Amino acid sequence: MHVHMLVKLPRQDVAAIIGKIKRCGSLSVTQTMPGRLWAKGCGIKPIKDKTHQINTFNYILRHREQGAWVWTFRAE
Repeated sequence: MHVHMLVKLPRQDVAAIIGKIKRCGSLSVTQTMPGRLWAKGCGIKPIKDKTHQINTFNYILRHREQGAWVWTFRAE
């Protein structure tokens, strides 16, 4: 299992913020899923332009077809 996120973050704090997200996620499920949840590090890919942003958004949405849980700000 893995996670895709399209988020706007301050460039200088990305790794620290992702670390906090992973830590909070792990702590919130530790009762039902003990053990290691995340791998070390992450694949951060900065968005280059509006087209790249739209393509990335649609790529994430397409994961629904494979049974993935997907949430968007649009609350579809």
